[in-house]
Amino acid sequence: MDLTIRAGGATDVGRTREHNEDAMLIDSALGLFIVADGMGGHAAGEVASRLAVESVRGKLAESRAVLRSQVGRLGSPRVREEVIQLVEAAVQHACQVIYADALAHEERRGMGTTLVVCLVLGECAFITHVGDSRLYLVRDGLIRQLTYDHTVRNELIRQGNTPLAEIEELPYKHAITRAVGTYECTQPESLALELVPGDRVVLATDGLTGYLDDRDYDFAGGLSDAPSDSAVTFVDYANSCGGRDNVTVLVLNVDGDSSIGRERSRRLALQRESLGTVSLFSGLDDDELFRLLQPTESRSFPEGDTIVREGDPGDSLFVILAGKVRVDKKGEAINVLQAGDVFGEMSLVRDRARSATVVALAPTELLLLHRTDFETFLRDETRLGVKILRHFVHVLAERLEGSSSELSALRASVLHDD
Repeated sequence: MDLTIRAGGATDVGRTREHNEDAMLIDSALGLFIVADGMGGHAAGEVASRLAVESVRGKLAESRAVLRSQVGRLGSPRVREEVIQLVEAAVQHACQVIYADALAHEERRGMGTTLVVCLVLGECAFITHVGDSRLYLVRDGLIRQLTYDHTVRNELIRQGNTPLAEIEELPYKHAITRAVGTYECTQPESLALELVPGDRVVLATDGLTGYLDDRDYDFAGGLSDAPSDSAVTFVDYANSCGGRDNVTVLVLNVDGDSSIGRERSRRLALQRESLGTVSLFSGLDDDELFRLLQPTESRSFPEGDTIVREGDPGDSLFVILAGKVRVDKKGEAINVLQAGDVFGEMSLVRDRARSATVVALAPTELLLLHRTDFETFLRDETRLGVKILRHFVHVLAERLEGSSSELSALRASVLHDD
């Protein structure tokens, strides 16, 4: 599927600040789009945001050939992870550059910046962020915030030890807990996003996003066919609300065959819904399932193909998206599974040989989640990982309770017969 990215941005000092410490980058040739919000006295914030943008671009430009060589392989979660590692390495490089500059200039000590990086390769966007600048996706009229603010409020929510009511009363709850350049290293968070025609991607500093949280604003209505006009509309809105901070907005319009886009969007929605049928993930909401798609891959099998073989190592969960399969045990058919059914679920949490053979009875499309990719996801998505593991414990407890009840009933039946 051929995609075209049209990008436009706008930045403004706002209504209360004396100078603009934000920075942005549009490099369509590299497929790189960045927004940064600097901080630090004596105009050091401007230096930090500028150095961040320049350093990330320079580092990724050095990897241009490697990145382009991966375009045809992005269906693999492992390849997507390799690209993410390159982007995160560029962010760490920027962090070191800013930190070293601050050490060399006394007046810039402590300077740093937020950062949102969006690298588009083929049909994928690779998003890495630090701080409270954000990236939103608008698809099929739905708006998703794909980044997670690194603030005191959100870190306390992640830890789960402080009541939300107490957190909301903290005067410093919006203070940033992570930045680029204040220390020699930082902690970026990343995700891979599969793009479809019609998508709109918005990168913005908190000069805009602070007002989006506080007010009922028609976000999707602010988007037009011209991304530059959309960016100006958002900046004007922030200033009309008071413009208490610098505001920078960058908008990406994803263009392509609309019929292909509708079909691809439908299939991605089907994948999310199918993941939601897995008992391990049944406690996740739609946005969380959206993120869980990152480590998955789809694979097609022709009629007659053996998908898994009894006795082979088991390390993947399979969700049937389309088609039909037969389950054989010791050479005998024991079940037929169709679209929406799941097999191999426990392979995500234990190392055990396959207990049955599964054969495609028709052309079949499966959604796969490998254990190693799932473990990487749990490590990187700590908040979501904790929720999944808590739900997993709940599911196990219910199954144990059910098994105990069945055993008690069986024992009572045996005693009665005696």
